[in-house]
Amino acid sequence: MKSRLCFAECEALRRDRHLETRINALKGKVSRNLEAPNEYFGNPEFSDFRIQAGERTFYVTKYQLALKSKVFARMLMVCMKEKNEGVMRLDEDPESVEAMLNFIYMYIRVKGGELAKKVIHLAHRYELDELKDQCEFEIVKHLTAEDAEESLFLASQLKLSLLFLKCNQILYFNFTHFEENSISCSTDQIWFDDYGFCYTSLEFTNHTNTRISFAIYSCDPLTQRMWFQVIEPAAKMTLSDAALRYINCPARTMGLIYYGPYVENCYVPLHLRPGSRFLSLEIASIPLCVRCISTTERMSSCSSNCIMSTRQKQLEAQIKALKEKVNSIPEVPNEYFGNPVFSNFQIQSGNKTFYVTKYQMALRSKVFAKMFMKIFYLPLYMKEKNEGVMKLDDDPKAVEAMLRFIYMNTKVKGNELARKVVRLAHCYEINELKDQCELEILESLTVKDAEESWILASQLKLPLVFLKCNEFLYQNFDGFEEHLISLNSKEISVSYDGYDYNGGPTITNHSEMSIAFKIYSCDPLTSRMAFQLIGPSKVLKLPPNTLEYSSCPSTSGMLYYAPYVKDSSANYNQLHLLPNARSITVFFRRR
Repeated sequence: MKSRLCFAECEALRRDRHLETRINALKGKVSRNLEAPNEYFGNPEFSDFRIQAGERTFYVTKYQLALKSKVFARMLMVCMKEKNEGVMRLDEDPESVEAMLNFIYMYIRVKGGELAKKVIHLAHRYELDELKDQCEFEIVKHLTAEDAEESLFLASQLKLSLLFLKCNQILYFNFTHFEENSISCSTDQIWFDDYGFCYTSLEFTNHTNTRISFAIYSCDPLTQRMWFQVIEPAAKMTLSDAALRYINCPARTMGLIYYGPYVENCYVPLHLRPGSRFLSLEIASIPLCVRCISTTERMSSCSSNCIMSTRQKQLEAQIKALKEKVNSIPEVPNEYFGNPVFSNFQIQSGNKTFYVTKYQMALRSKVFAKMFMKIFYLPLYMKEKNEGVMKLDDDPKAVEAMLRFIYMNTKVKGNELARKVVRLAHCYEINELKDQCELEILESLTVKDAEESWILASQLKLPLVFLKCNEFLYQNFDGFEEHLISLNSKEISVSYDGYDYNGGPTITNHSEMSIAFKIYSCDPLTSRMAFQLIGPSKVLKLPPNTLEYSSCPSTSGMLYYAPYVKDSSANYNQLHLLPNARSITVFFRRR
């Protein structure tokens, strides 16, 4: 039986290969359209229509616009002001409009990720699918960890499946926090010997003007491996060998460096302190007999330790630490909560009125404290001061949940309520409530609500929800729309000589049209059958020997499909290159 580490490695490799295969297929689709210079483009003599963007005017023909875009065709067919005047005015950047027209007339490709992000909005609006594909490929090609978050919003908005997957991949494996780290470490790997002593030089740098305390932990389970240390403002510190001990630590595990502002006489472990943050690192043992081996050689000898398993363990350890932090705050009954006799202020939400005390609200929230001070001193808030009432537009259930936490540390239950309450916790800077809501969202997160939760995490800076959503989406996302066909199993069993003596999968067509499909193996993308048809609302079991896998090293594959149009010029034997082709991931299992 494969170990969990090996299984995670296989899954990571499969997912990476599938993504790269789909990107290469998109590249092939984009490359089909050859650039064709057109000396008449932009010449007023051959124009019957104009497009204005900014201070620039582009001379075009209605025929060419309609030929490439059904949206332009519909706009030009109806009686509209632009049609009568012979001019269409666009608010977009002139460079983007020119790039769109260059593609419409001459298939000139958009160059650069930033321009592609602008042009793809035009391609989406005017349903220029080939241009949209080309822009998506250009964005994917230039994608970096720095712009992956912004690009993921774009992918979600415009339904760009490959960009969406690629962004999730990059963010999952590279994201650490929303803000710059206050400290840095000279290495992300620590080696220790048979006696548990550190064999790696560790230099820490404090990038702030405050004292920072930190400690190193090993994961699985989360265990502190040193006494906390303090770095002076804007200073560096090198840890001595004696500072780190890893006795009874697994031979290979993940680690976290928790840190936060230094607080005198504070005995709460660093990972439980409010506002604590972390750096990731890897901890590994090395026998005394091979101390002289170089770091590069050591790393190559540990190639089986897959990055996905590493990331999963780090994330699990961080979630456990968050859970421990949340559980360290016990719920406390309070019989006076909501009693008007003990209240000096009211909060109204919807048709509900909550009786509170300004003292308790200010004690748990600096924002409420500032608001009450303004109400007391500033004429602008005289109404709230005189009436003793603050009106909130939020859901009454969410407001009540917030107040119950402020008074009794009552935990919020349920994903939907937690997503509402966490906005209030963020708005009023109630960090302990924000942590509890983040944990509740994490523990009830599903693939179905991962995209919506990711947007929330990005807006409110919830790092663990952000990472967990990236993990869910990277591992499970298959497209924004429901597939027209389905398979009874994504695993295709083949014999060692490469043939499917038992036949391929059973395929169901859920649409009212005929569907053409083909199965390919990945790495490289290779056809494994001639295209076949499945009729509307039909079920088809592929007969034995339909699929051929001789000389096929890959265990990963893709089923490409598209609506079949009789007498069409489309080449269905090149299904993966068709503009409207979609794909389903499959796996090959040798018996």
